[in-house]
Formats: sequence, C-alpha cells, structure tokens
Amino acid sequence: MFACSIRLGMIEIIKSKRPPYIFLREWRNKFGLSQQRLAERVGVNKAQVSNWESGARRPSSQNQAALAEALGLEVLELFRHPDRPSADDLLREATPELQEKVIKMIRVMTGRDS
Repeated sequence: MFACSIRLGMIEIIKSKRPPYIFLREWRNKFGLSQQRLAERVGVNKAQVSNWESGARRPSSQNQAALAEALGLEVLELFRHPDRPSADDLLREATPELQEKVIKMIRVMTGRDS
C-alpha cells in the first residue's frame, strides 16, 4: 500500500492513497453464495454488495463485521484471497523450531527484538 504524508506544523499525518482490497467476490464465490443471498444474510440490498465487490463503494467497519459473520470468517480474512493461506495457518503447520525463527524474525523487523 502506498502512502502520502501531509505536514501540519510539527505533526506528519500519513494517509493511504488507496484502501486495502477486500476479496468479497472471491470469498462469496468460494462459499457458493449469490450476491442476493449474501445481501440477505447481511441485511442490505444486492446493489450494495455489487458496489462493494466492484470497488465503487467500501463497506463500513460495521458492514465488514456483518460480511465476515455472514461468511463465517474473521474480519481480517476478508483482506486476503481465499486461496492464500493465512500466516497463522502457515505457522500452525510449521515445526516448533521454524515457528520460533519466524517469531524472532518478526520481532527484529518490527523493532521488538528486546
């Protein structure tokens, strides 16, 4: 994701140039749901789901939570393609030694290596 910054006095605010992509269509198709059926589960109309899938509009955080619940997902899962495993899934399948190495690497990358 690209970012731009705006300076306000001594404070620098970083804003996203574009919001993260939500893989709503991909998840809906994976579960064999029509736009109409998903809309009914979420409590919105089909046009709303179509707008979210096309990127014409973004679902609010409340609607993201409703979408995730309707699909049986956690909200963060909406932001990854259903064919790609989550980091948690990959780590769960790794050996304990590899898990520890990955955790150490993440701590170093995030400055939490104390």
